[in-house]
Amino acid sequence: MRAFIYRVEETQNFPSSVREFASRMNQDWANFLLDLFGAVADRKIPRHLLRSDVEPSVIDGVEVHCLSPEEDVQNRFFAAYVNKLGDPKAKAPDTNLLSAVLALKFGQSVVLLGADALKENWDSAVKRFHKRVLPKARVLKIPHHGARNSFNLQRHATNYLAICSRDPKAKSVLFAGDAKHPDRDVYAKLRERTEVFCLSNGTKPTMANTNPLRLQMPGARAVYPAPICNPVISFELDVDGKVTVLSGIGCEACGIVWP
Repeated sequence: MRAFIYRVEETQNFPSSVREFASRMNQDWANFLLDLFGAVADRKIPRHLLRSDVEPSVIDGVEVHCLSPEEDVQNRFFAAYVNKLGDPKAKAPDTNLLSAVLALKFGQSVVLLGADALKENWDSAVKRFHKRVLPKARVLKIPHHGARNSFNLQRHATNYLAICSRDPKAKSVLFAGDAKHPDRDVYAKLRERTEVFCLSNGTKPTMANTNPLRLQMPGARAVYPAPICNPVISFELDVDGKVTVLSGIGCEACGIVWP
């Protein structure tokens, strides 16, 4: 973290609980990636290209359908980064457009993994979902922490809830992290159409000091980790489409109300 004061660049070295939290989080994430890719290398697990036109794979009886990204989106990124070689300041597309949207089908049960996919991804992903005649998803990993740029709120617009079960309501899993994730309106739609299970709800502790370091800077505020709703959420799906909640409680039982 650097500060620019009167055009002089100074490295901050005072103790910061925010910096310590960010450092631990980055280290934990790095260790997770090392464990994940280390296991792939050790077990010689083959890599699969993820693109919407790839035929589904079957692994232990589960069909894995890739619904996004589209080939033209990947080509757009390739062209953008080739352009950046000549002009480093050239703007590249939002990397969330490369998110892999996966539908896992087991019998009549479908789990929809939304990654960080954006509205553009879902326009094509929903069409491909219908084209493959997949059953409506019974479990949804909510895309991009419930962000507004991942959900088209316009009336009669296409969004990921169009391919989720209505009766019974799909179970949806939300991992939020700050005041903007989830978006208030998206969260209301999710509560209306699905049974939401939060790993963290994105709300701030009501009694927390917003500026414990007393920084004399406009808008200075502390960053607190979101309170944990459920340490573990797990479901069991059978071939007939029935979903059983093994661990975790939904927002209705938890009583979380958007502030």
